[in-house]
Amino acid sequence: MTPPRPRFEVLRSWFVIVACLGLVYLAQAGVDTTRDPDRLRDIPYLPNKHLLRALVVDFDLLTADLLWIAATEIALPTEHDPKQIDSAAWYYVLDTITDVDPYFFAVYRYGGSFLPKYLKDVARGNLLLEKGMRRLPDEWELGALASFNALHLTMPPDAERAVRYMELAAAASGAPQYIKDMAVLMHSQAGHTIVSMNGFLVHYRSTESQVLRKGYLDQIGVFAGEILDEAEGNPGERSERHARDLADFLARIDPRTSDQGDIECALLWKRIVEDIAGRVRAGRLREPAWSELLR
Repeated sequence: MTPPRPRFEVLRSWFVIVACLGLVYLAQAGVDTTRDPDRLRDIPYLPNKHLLRALVVDFDLLTADLLWIAATEIALPTEHDPKQIDSAAWYYVLDTITDVDPYFFAVYRYGGSFLPKYLKDVARGNLLLEKGMRRLPDEWELGALASFNALHLTMPPDAERAVRYMELAAAASGAPQYIKDMAVLMHSQAGHTIVSMNGFLVHYRSTESQVLRKGYLDQIGVFAGEILDEAEGNPGERSERHARDLADFLARIDPRTSDQGDIECALLWKRIVEDIAGRVRAGRLREPAWSELLR
């Protein structure tokens, strides 16, 4: 026979249930009776989120679900009229829900998209996504969404931050190959083309797909041409740096010292070296480092 629960535990359980229902009632009242730009402000009058989490022990998932349902009933109808939503208030609600239930994936994903897209608040949206990435490191979508926000919804675009977010997405368990490729490709958008070349070389060597292997080498060839074009347009120290970077990369695929049986890499090495030699002969690459590279 199961012993009766202590009276204190029973009272606490009833208190939490009543409190949860009360929170939902207050939130719904904000939907039914307040139809002005500040209507979401009714929800943030919640208890301190740390206190709330302490009060709803054993009922945290239920409380988070009820608050989420009430909050979305207010926010969803306003997606086409974002002036009706207060960004700070909406962030407070989502931050509170994810404090009560730290593993509520849908809240992180929705808030990380809603805040930047509709409220133009990339900073708070990515704060929520970063919180989600710490709690759910295997959910690659959160990092990919934060990267999109940094690159496409930030003015001016923050390419460096976008790359870091996409690398976190690529490192997540179960991240698809296209996310891993995107993380490599985005380095070139941030001005680190040689990093993209090295990254695609790693991908080339780690896949057995002939289609992917050809695609990776073709892209490396395109990047090499872009580096040479930039070196021509920026003579001096920058061109010297590009020469050193390409020299290090070419050493990794030089058929005389490595990849003896890799015909595709050998052909890529030959194309790049011939391109450099032609530009040197034409006087378009004048720095000594380019001539030394050809020895």
